[in-house]
Amino acid sequence: MNREMGCDQITTEKPSAWTGHREFASWLVNKMKPEVIVDLGVDYGHSTFYLAAPGIGQVFGVDSFEGDNHAGIRDTYEYVLTTKEKFGFDNITVIKGLFDDVAKTWNQPIDLLHIDGLHTYDAVKNDYETWKKFLKEDSVIIFHDTVSFPDDVGRFFEELDMHKAMFPHSAGLGVASNNPAIIAAIGSEFNS
Repeated sequence: MNREMGCDQITTEKPSAWTGHREFASWLVNKMKPEVIVDLGVDYGHSTFYLAAPGIGQVFGVDSFEGDNHAGIRDTYEYVLTTKEKFGFDNITVIKGLFDDVAKTWNQPIDLLHIDGLHTYDAVKNDYETWKKFLKEDSVIIFHDTVSFPDDVGRFFEELDMHKAMFPHSAGLGVASNNPAIIAAIGSEFNS
């Protein structure tokens, strides 16, 4: 079985706002050719699997797999592991733990960081501040739920002093980078 079939299955089985960003995730990974992708907030794995589908680089999906007040309280760990194995996502490493705890032992430079944990302003800010020291100079950071949580995720995204692109559909996806070329390419490709 292949990765695209895995993405199709999760899209059908577990509806998610992240499904609307599947095409962009694939395009971004193919454009950037990242070596290390960190996905903070796996839940059922939509973003993790979509970012891993092109088979470029290693995707580290970090989650407590306990849910939260925004995603819902649920354990999705076995579902993610089963889907990963069933469809041969050998470029995904699932890390069960709290973001702050995992950061304490993290030692790899990150090309692409996705922040999609608890959606309070303070939590998003903490996730960014905790993980930004691992970002490469020309890395890309994506934030999900910038539209559905405008006073929290959206506000923090707007406050970042970086080059940005914004996708208002599917709960909103903010893209930020110190690399103006990648943001310009996103604008050109997606008219964002």
